[in-house]
Order: sequence, then C-alpha cells, then structure tokens
Amino acid sequence: TGTVRDTMVWHYPHDTSNESTIIQDGYKLIRNYDCVNNPQNPPLELFQLYKNVEKKEIRVDIEEAKNIVEAMPEKAKEMEQKLNSILTEMNASYASYNPDYKAKLPHKDKVPSVTKLVEEKGSITVNVQENGAPIKQAHLIYTLNGEHRYEEWFQTSLSKVDDSSYAIELPKGTTHYFVNLIDENQFLVSYPSLKKFKFKTSTMTDFALKAEK
Repeated sequence: TGTVRDTMVWHYPHDTSNESTIIQDGYKLIRNYDCVNNPQNPPLELFQLYKNVEKKEIRVDIEEAKNIVEAMPEKAKEMEQKLNSILTEMNASYASYNPDYKAKLPHKDKVPSVTKLVEEKGSITVNVQENGAPIKQAHLIYTLNGEHRYEEWFQTSLSKVDDSSYAIELPKGTTHYFVNLIDENQFLVSYPSLKKFKFKTSTMTDFALKAEK
C-alpha cells in the first residue's frame, strides 16, 4: 500500500522455536508455547529493543536480557491482542499437547476420544466422547498417495453432526486417513493412535485407516 511497515510477526509453533513473536514500535513480545512445566520459558516475554528519540533509534535492550512483561502488563496485553488478531486473520495453526506424554500435564485426564468410526460409500461418521474438555476442532488428515515413498498429507475440517458425532465425505482419491480432535486445552488426539510411531522407521500409512475402494 506504500505505507510504512511498523509491525513484524513470526509464527513457529511446530519447530524447535515453539513460539510466536511480534515486533512493534521498538518492543518485542514473545509467546512461548513450551511453557507448561518448563520454568525456563515463561508464557510471555517482553523486551524493549530500542526507543525513538527525535526520530532517531536509540538502543535499549537489543540483547533481550531484561524481560519487562511484569513491569509493563498493559503493553504486553496490547501487543498480545495485536498478535492474536494477525494470527486469526492468517488462520494460523497452533502447537498442541500430546496426551500420551508420560509426565504430568494439566488437564491431560480430560482429553476426548473416538469411540467409533464408520466408513460407508466414501463418507465417514465419527462418534466421539468428551471426557471433561470440549472439542474445539475436528480434522480429517488424508493422503492421496499412501504407501508412496513421498506420501503427502492434507488437512480438512469435519462437520459437526451433534454433540457426539462428526461426519465428512472423503476427498476423491483418498487412500489413507486419520481423524484428529483438538480440545479446549489444546490437546490433540489422533485416531488411529500414533503413539508407537517411530520417525526413522515408520510411515504414517503404517498406522492410518485405509480408505475403502
């Protein structure tokens, strides 16, 4: 548009960073997703990198050594709201918690489950059970080239039929698929389970449901 860019955003929820970041007006806010049971990573960090004095940028804390989130809670709230707005606009996905993680995690005992899945004439119906945490998202994860060396997976949303079931017509050419449920506490449950998946020796289709021909 020709206007000055005054805001920059980074979103890396699924790699080693596990964070989203926004920089605006010399301030940098970091949202850490790996903060549960991890005192080294607070949920939010706020740094003032520089300040503008008479149209000049004066260095303040480029090293990000001083977290001022507690000293400036309103600034942190304002920037987090801006970050949320941008991520919502871009339909961003977020980091999820693994209910099979062996250590304790808050609300792990409330994750939903798939009780039954029926495939008929190219469509599936999934019966679910909520165990204390409402389901917020239900996704079909599918591939068109299952068992291929370079299998590729896609995501689409299931339609909610009622409080205990979801349904979807399988995309044309689907060979294998999973159903993912994400609850209000951001736990992700895969059906069939990938608990025994080994990155170096397994493929996704080793555990997926095979679509009927």
